[in-house]
Amino acid sequence: MKKIELKKLLPYIIVLGVFSLTVLVLISTADLWILPAMVHNKPIVKVPDLTGKPINEAEKLLETVGLNYEVTSEQYSKDFKPGVVISQTPKPNLMVKQTRTIFLIISKGEETAIVPYLIGQSFRIARTTLINKGFKLGNIRYEPSDAFGADTIIFQSINANTSLPFGSAIDLVVSKGSELQVKVPSLIGLSLEEAKKSLSESGLNLGNLNYIENETFMPNTVINQNPSPGALVKNLSNVNLTLSR
Repeated sequence: MKKIELKKLLPYIIVLGVFSLTVLVLISTADLWILPAMVHNKPIVKVPDLTGKPINEAEKLLETVGLNYEVTSEQYSKDFKPGVVISQTPKPNLMVKQTRTIFLIISKGEETAIVPYLIGQSFRIARTTLINKGFKLGNIRYEPSDAFGADTIIFQSINANTSLPFGSAIDLVVSKGSELQVKVPSLIGLSLEEAKKSLSESGLNLGNLNYIENETFMPNTVINQNPSPGALVKNLSNVNLTLSR
């Protein structure tokens, strides 16, 4: 009974086998000949130059010639604005098949940093802070200051919290400390001891002493001085005296 059923099914089995074999042959033929032929028959196009173009403009140019694109990375650049193509692969003017993918690197614009507040900091700390924030030291100028101690920042050329390109230079003014100017008192006619006291009270020092013969003044009397009375000099400056012998 089973042999009779098998004989009845045999023609169907043969037909199914032939059909399956035919399908396999067709698939193999397509894989070996038809698909490669389709690929090889794609038009050859020239890769457009996309460098310096905004990404939306680059996309339109690629669509025009039937090419695809992929953004591989974004990088800071001082030469290209944000959203502009920095470089591409393959390079411009190469001949490629349509649907080829062009890989793009896009600009994020120039890298910026926030200027720190430096007033009141020591020069050493201010310099380290600037470098750590990505800035460079610009011109350094030293000036006297009554409000800030020596070697302290009293001015910065760019206000704090300003956004500047990475690597910008910041100029600084550094305090030399207090250098109050005082008016030289008139010492002529005073004795040496009186002159010393007057200089001390004015914040000045006694300088060189020169003695000359003079019949008008008593001995050890100031008959000349340098700087002259009323001159403005730095605190603790020396005042030279000429005394009668």
